[in-house]
Amino acid sequence: MNDNSIFIELIQDQQLRFFLEYLMTYCNGYRESATSDRLAVTLKVDPETIRSWVRRLREMGFPVCSTGKGYYYAATVMDVKRTVHWLGNMIKSISKTRLLMIKAAMQHFKPWELGDLFESDDAI
Repeated sequence: MNDNSIFIELIQDQQLRFFLEYLMTYCNGYRESATSDRLAVTLKVDPETIRSWVRRLREMGFPVCSTGKGYYYAATVMDVKRTVHWLGNMIKSISKTRLLMIKAAMQHFKPWELGDLFESDDAI
């Protein structure tokens, strides 16, 4: 049994446990990553379920990594660093796109039409 076996046993959801074991076995490390579409076909679920499982495993503390190439279980600390860097770049890109959309809205619409555009996203 590996170091994570005791934690894996604590996962009550059998599908989630199987998914984790699948990642640890077949998608271990960056070079073995798989897209959510490929994982969904292999595991006979939809891609949103894959993303949900990844989110849940991360919340439980399992190092499920991702890049534009796909998902994988961290084999090294470099795998985690690669994911953190990739996520940081995504945040920067999304923030830039958000600002560009606000700028475009300000150029094409009247100020009173923009309403709560500058408020939190919860206002939408």
